[in-house]
Amino acid sequence: MSHRLALAFALALTTAACSASTRYALLGSRAFPTTEGEITLTEADAGGYDVVVVVDSLPNLARLGPTYTHYALWLTEAGTETPEFAGVLRVNEETRRGRGAGHVDAASLEVRVTVEESATPERPSGVGLVQSVLGATE
Repeated sequence: MSHRLALAFALALTTAACSASTRYALLGSRAFPTTEGEITLTEADAGGYDVVVVVDSLPNLARLGPTYTHYALWLTEAGTETPEFAGVLRVNEETRRGRGAGHVDAASLEVRVTVEESATPERPSGVGLVQSVLGATE
């Protein structure tokens, strides 16, 4: 009986320790209305929030232009004007689904995915695929 009680207590602690995640829609731009996705925001154990972005129906880069090579994830926290480059999306070429992740200090932010000519862009290009604003931004 004590083993069952210990197991139930351990399970309760594990469940309580798991951070709750919140999901948000990621909407396609006017130029790419069928491209859409989902943002998952999870409180991180060390503070702040982990952001995971999944984008479906990504357009083929070669069709957008010969110089485009990557899909980039940008995170702009509330109160700032400068987007932070979180990395490039990993893309499954067969399903046209991409995934990227980053970390932010606050849950209020703008999430954007753009098409870029470099794997390490300094700022977003003018070619936006999807975008969403989470929480109250300033």
